[in-house]
Amino acid sequence: MAMFSMSHFSPASPHAQRKSAPRWPRHLVATRMALFLFLAMFSVMIPTAAAIAVERRGVADITDSSVNATMLQPQKNVMMLASLQSASMMARVSELSTRLPTNAAAATSTTAATSAATTVRTRLVDALTDGEQNATMQSKVDTRQNKMKIMIVGDSMTQGAQGDWTWRYRIWEWFVSQNVGVDLVGPYKGTKSPSAPGPPAPPYVEGDPLPTVSPPDTGGGYAVGVSPDFDSDHFAVWGRQMAQDEKLIQDVVGTYQPDYILVMLGFNDVGWFISDAAGTLQSTHNFVANARAAKPDIKFAMANIPMRAFIGGREDLVIKTNTYNKLLTAAIPTWSTSQSLIELVHLRENYDCHTTGCPAGYDGLHPNSIGEYEIAQAFSITLVNSFQIGSQPLSIPLQVPTRPTPVPSNLQAVTSAEGVTVTWDAVYGAFGYDIRYRLVGFPEWNVGEIGTNRYDTVWTEDGLEWEYGVRTNNGNSSISDWSVTNSAVAHPQTAPGSVDIEANRALIFAADRLYVVFVVIFLLFLLAMLLFYCLFPQSIFKYIFGFG
Repeated sequence: MAMFSMSHFSPASPHAQRKSAPRWPRHLVATRMALFLFLAMFSVMIPTAAAIAVERRGVADITDSSVNATMLQPQKNVMMLASLQSASMMARVSELSTRLPTNAAAATSTTAATSAATTVRTRLVDALTDGEQNATMQSKVDTRQNKMKIMIVGDSMTQGAQGDWTWRYRIWEWFVSQNVGVDLVGPYKGTKSPSAPGPPAPPYVEGDPLPTVSPPDTGGGYAVGVSPDFDSDHFAVWGRQMAQDEKLIQDVVGTYQPDYILVMLGFNDVGWFISDAAGTLQSTHNFVANARAAKPDIKFAMANIPMRAFIGGREDLVIKTNTYNKLLTAAIPTWSTSQSLIELVHLRENYDCHTTGCPAGYDGLHPNSIGEYEIAQAFSITLVNSFQIGSQPLSIPLQVPTRPTPVPSNLQAVTSAEGVTVTWDAVYGAFGYDIRYRLVGFPEWNVGEIGTNRYDTVWTEDGLEWEYGVRTNNGNSSISDWSVTNSAVAHPQTAPGSVDIEANRALIFAADRLYVVFVVIFLLFLLAMLLFYCLFPQSIFKYIFGFG
């Protein structure tokens, strides 16, 4: 038994030699395996990071090119007006110089003396004529200054859009009919002009300059029947808020010195989430205080805000409108003074616009021809009853002019770089248009709304033929018939990239290919290692890790 034990575990035994061979500690094996995996991952991450850096550099170069192209816009010549005024003055000097005698000092003969005397008389007559003209102009200015100055302040419902009569015109007509001499004052004269047609705007790119604030658009015209004598001066702008005008009113009142202000503001404050009812009331109070700072005895006819047709999801607007009107009604008596009266205009009650419908508006809020009369009537009631201006309020006629809504003409559809461009002759005073379009051969039309007399079909495939029709849409079922149809085949074009973009694209392409090649080589290496392990399961660890 003892011999069996000794021979079995004898060092000369091959089995005993294998059992007694030196082995690596487990922690060193784990360390070498972790090192191997780390080197493999690091070799994959380096080319990936390089490719990403190259791609980001290309995008940065593209952005820089876009910014530079945007900044190179032509600037307007602001000296044009000064040049025209200088030319006018030079012409006046030239005209006066022709009146002077060219040789009066050297005239010794009777003929020369007579000529000089005639010249003197001519100059005296001219002087008297100029004096009479100046006196006439001064008389007109004095007459204008002797009239009651009224400034109308408001937002889009007061400024109006091109083709509107506006309630400002209807209140001016009422002043004339009541023999009330008024001078409407303010920095603006026109309505809002329609948007200019143009191609689709390019998408905003990060780094492009932000849009600048444009001056108010007040270049629009009025309805065709508006009197040429209409005194259209005002201080009303689309989108204007009480929170904005409270900061502007002091300078405007200081410039134009109105005796009365007819105010119709506040809806945009609560409608556009600028403020709640209490905050809008505070802005109104600030508006009054700032106007008084410029003219302490100024008087106000202050309208509450109208209700509009219900908008889904805007239950808050109904609550804010009612709350503000209640707060304003309670606040006005506390703001009013004997020197500077403030009287409430019950616009909300006189304007036929409610959550369930808006017969007075063409879009659920903005006044149509009837609504313009209703707003003017509400102000006239306050002027008569509270300020004793006029003898009776405005009466709305039984027949109110409707807005012209003709069928658009000259519909053209042509192939363009974007796809297909459709244009037609603009309808004066149109609020907007309906455009219908479809692929030729399809039974159903797609219908959309657009504000200008141009429509572009983009993101279309080459070779598709589209057909179109258009009609005038002035809201509240005031819609024309469809125009004749026209069609065009789309051949969209893609603008070539810049040199920098192409160079970056080539660099990114090369980096991508290099990365793919490296990954393939690394995978082949791992495959070779796996194959070697299968053939020599023990030797692989011996040659790589030093044990086996």
